Amino acid sequence: MRWEPADVDQPDYYWQNFNTILRWVRHHHDTLLDEETRLTLARYESLNTDAQKLWIRLSSRRGQQFREDALSYSEINLDRAVTALEREGWLNVYHEIDSPEGLELLKRAELLQLARENGCTLSASAKKADILEALRACPTPWPVAAQLQWYALTQQANFDRLSLLFFGNAHQDLTEFIKTALGHVRYETYTIRPKSLFNSSEDVANYHAMSAFRQRYSDTEGLTERIPIIRDWYKRAANHQGWKKFRGAYSRLCNKLARDCERADALDDALKIYQQSFRPPARERMARIYRKQGNNKQAYSTLNQIAKDPWNDPEHAIAEQLLSRWFAEPKAQQIEPEKYHLSFASRGTSIEAETLTHFEQQGWQGAHHENAIPQTLFGILFWDIIFEDIEGAFVHPFQRGPRDLNSHEFYHRREALIKKRLDEIKHSPDTVTQRITQVIDEKIGLANPFIYWPGVDKSALTDWWLRLQGQQWAAIFERIARDVHNNRAGFPDLWLYRDKQVMLIEVKGPGDTLRPNQIRWLRALNEIGVNANLALVKLG
Repeated sequence: MRWEPADVDQPDYYWQNFNTILRWVRHHHDTLLDEETRLTLARYESLNTDAQKLWIRLSSRRGQQFREDALSYSEINLDRAVTALEREGWLNVYHEIDSPEGLELLKRAELLQLARENGCTLSASAKKADILEALRACPTPWPVAAQLQWYALTQQANFDRLSLLFFGNAHQDLTEFIKTALGHVRYETYTIRPKSLFNSSEDVANYHAMSAFRQRYSDTEGLTERIPIIRDWYKRAANHQGWKKFRGAYSRLCNKLARDCERADALDDALKIYQQSFRPPARERMARIYRKQGNNKQAYSTLNQIAKDPWNDPEHAIAEQLLSRWFAEPKAQQIEPEKYHLSFASRGTSIEAETLTHFEQQGWQGAHHENAIPQTLFGILFWDIIFEDIEGAFVHPFQRGPRDLNSHEFYHRREALIKKRLDEIKHSPDTVTQRITQVIDEKIGLANPFIYWPGVDKSALTDWWLRLQGQQWAAIFERIARDVHNNRAGFPDLWLYRDKQVMLIEVKGPGDTLRPNQIRWLRALNEIGVNANLALVKLG
């Protein structure tokens, strides 16, 4: 199915874009629409165009209540639209603020006047939050109400399902069309295979049930109130087997619930829930609970399982650390970075800039590149692999990268392609140099999850590619590819060279400590022969 964003100079561009989503979902995901959603869409299409446009305008805005005097859409006949939406039951129309629900619509001065009319004693400088609290404490019905026409939406969930089916996530929306039409984002031309997150309308219902539970849980304050909800959820776990199809979201929910059980000292409950998770730190937390309960055998077994088959690099590192601390298991010998102890007068510049100046005085050259050099080179050299046609990787036109980029599946599903490119990086430097230039020239400006185009310097990238050995770059890139989420950042701040020497420097000021990913990169770089050190800076 062809698509293109509407011209933003057209007053009803948002309506055209919404209808594009509607056509796309009906074309590609029609079997996933349940009867309730189908009925809602049929009712939408029976509305006059003014009502359709107003509905989309309001449902795209923040909140569910709107002042009539705050709506100004030249392309919409508001009276005609409101009449149709009210008749359909999708919009409630109110003519005064006579209940707590509409109070947020009032401005501070209006709230203050209403509070005084209702006998609340407040100073003229009272904050809006304090006025709202005072009004909500008034007995209802209020003796005096604010005269104001306002609207409240009553239908939203089924339209949210359209967006979910189109984008495959809950964080993108119609604004993607606008950003594309304005040229703020330009996407690569990749093969779109509109396979949904879901296989059936039952999957869609399960996803929304999980989202509703997560929202209910988040809205419940206090561990005492939350624990019964968790236990009730766990007892009914058999009814939620469909949730496990959404491994990422389900695992994040399990980790959240189990962590709250830990905080409430409900350790057995926490263990049961962590066992259902597929994401760190579930297994680490299980080992800690076993240790706390005195079950050292199970703690040891869990940590060994992590060490042998880690879900990611941080999990592997913590398992080795705990095995050494708790069970005196020898850790692999690691090369620690050399430390430079520096002291500068505070002159208003960054400590990275001061440290760079210090090394420049010793004949080094370079810049504060941090993650930019390796991330950008990875994005360029693996461009075609990142955007390779892999089933389920690209499902709609607004993706900066594949859907599995931050999962361990990214490497495993492209392993042969990645290994072939790594071999080229090791043994064919001229080919790689040519690839850097060619990709930049052909792809400049296109969205890539590793590249910030305004900061790209072709000569600096080529220069740094040639300063490290192909074997070293291959090791760096393979480490990124195996665990993008945890290894795309954490590189040292300063990238320096002097003649044929290279030195990377992580700069830390007073009170600043190394993050785990920075520690891992300093060690990993030194292991492959890249001189990566630490500058500890004092300010005088």
